[in-house]
Amino acid sequence: MGEIIIYKTNNVEQKKKLMKILEKNQISFHETTKRVPIKERKEYDGAKEIGVYYISEYYADRVDEILTMMKDK
Repeated sequence: MGEIIIYKTNNVEQKKKLMKILEKNQISFHETTKRVPIKERKEYDGAKEIGVYYISEYYADRVDEILTMMKDK
């Protein structure tokens, strides 16, 4: 099974919130750092790098639930 990108951010608080939600729901994930092209930096407040968070395709049916939790908390 492959992996899907669940979230991209350069915000430490959002990163902590996402990790807490995934751990609480026992969803394994991994993070990589991606360089942001100059033309896309405005989207990430000028950040040169962002964290990209992946989960297994096995959890694809829970993506909407996780993203809703990110907005709620």
